[in-house]
Amino acid sequence: MKKDPKISKALKKFLETPILVDENMPDFSNAPFVLAKMEIAEKFISEHGLPGNFKNKQKAKSPKSKA
Repeated sequence: MKKDPKISKALKKFLETPILVDENMPDFSNAPFVLAKMEIAEKFISEHGLPGNFKNKQKAKSPKSKA
């Protein structure tokens, strides 16, 4: 399959676009919907495992800066 240069250029531009995090957005990490999905995901991973080249590292949470 040949790569389309237009798609490659658009993907590169997308990946280089900075992400703006809104400090006023509510935290949904303890919402029942999210916790239920996490439980399903953890069960699936424990049953099936992860690919050998997948690094299971948790990123440290960065402290919110108040400027």
